[in-house]
Amino acid sequence: LMELGTGNPKVVEFLKEKYTDSKDINTSMTLLNALYNYGPQGQAVFKQLEACCDAKDKLQFKHIQDPLTNDRAYEL
Repeated sequence: LMELGTGNPKVVEFLKEKYTDSKDINTSMTLLNALYNYGPQGQAVFKQLEACCDAKDKLQFKHIQDPLTNDRAYEL
């Protein structure tokens, strides 16, 4: 956990891997939020994942990017 705020690329890769493996929407949303807020490296991976996800998962990305809809993210 000490590595979380340091911009370590291993952390970004870890978050990406866990998001890809996740089957639970709450876990997925938490991981996407962590990536999105992890600075330039995290945002680059966030955009990469968003570009290749299917239509049903696009909504998760929109909720993370738009705080006004973020409260409704878990109502899917």
